[in-house]
Amino acid sequence: MKCYKCGLFLGRFQPLHQGHVAIITKMLEDCEKIIIAIGSAQEMNTAANPFRYEYRRLMIQKVFPTCYDRICIVGITDRVNPSDDESWGEYLLSTIYKNTGAEPDVIYQGVEQKHCHWFDSININIVNIDRELVKVSATDIRKALLENDIAFCSQFM
Repeated sequence: MKCYKCGLFLGRFQPLHQGHVAIITKMLEDCEKIIIAIGSAQEMNTAANPFRYEYRRLMIQKVFPTCYDRICIVGITDRVNPSDDESWGEYLLSTIYKNTGAEPDVIYQGVEQKHCHWFDSININIVNIDRELVKVSATDIRKALLENDIAFCSQFM
């Protein structure tokens, strides 16, 4: 039985890796539907954000090809004046609602995430995932990609 009607997972997915896949898989077990919000959707061709939004969306779709009816992917553009306050949580949820018509009842996030307070004023469940369960660093993967270290990358992607 599914615990939640609609789950939300926010990430940059630069690139999609086994840690992300583990969280999405858990969400598919727990939630009737899930929304994957791809942050920094406007960013690409930089060291921190090498992949364009469309490619990141495609990576997720390729890993979960049979779940199209349960997964909705939304691009989230960074705000001009970013801040780590509750207004970012409201911006995120309003952008998701405008694009999907859905209101998540749960958010999945890493235990140590600094944005836990983004949703303090909103009545929503938070599921904290221990990021140490799958030890992977997207920063290390991006560095290995730049160095063409395919062996390193293949461990995590």
